[in-house]
Amino acid sequence: MTSKLAAPTTVVQSVEKHGFLEVVASGRQGGRPERTVYRITPAGSDELRDWVGELIAVPEPEQPRFRAALSVMGVLGPDEATRLLQQRVAVLERQLADERAALDGYHEKVHSLFLIEAEYDLAMRQADLEWARGLLNQLTEGTLPGQDMWRRFHETGEMPPEVAFG
Repeated sequence: MTSKLAAPTTVVQSVEKHGFLEVVASGRQGGRPERTVYRITPAGSDELRDWVGELIAVPEPEQPRFRAALSVMGVLGPDEATRLLQQRVAVLERQLADERAALDGYHEKVHSLFLIEAEYDLAMRQADLEWARGLLNQLTEGTLPGQDMWRRFHETGEMPPEVAFG
């Protein structure tokens, strides 16, 4: 039995096929590979505006790895979770300081419109830091609801009756 595989279609080829791009020029210089220059079509501009508009207007739940880790954080003991959150807070603090300094330098050279994405990233990272600090404070102060039960489970290996399944 033989199978024929179609040549893979690149994203650019697919976008061109749908009429969103058109070839403007194609050529080769010296021994370099052939180069194709594309231009966005009016239909492509409309599609791009619709797509960006939807991305901006319609919130969708993000699924970062940290959120996934929080959903199963109970597999760690409270002390280990505290230690790891301390590491996260320290890394976020360094990253934020570095990114703020870099962004401040760009504001002098680049129009603010082109820095919106970086500003958003900073705001999200700042929110992450503040939230992680809050959880860390609860853990270090022993005020996280259920923390004593969590600790007992990791010390004894026995599931407390109030959370046991069955």
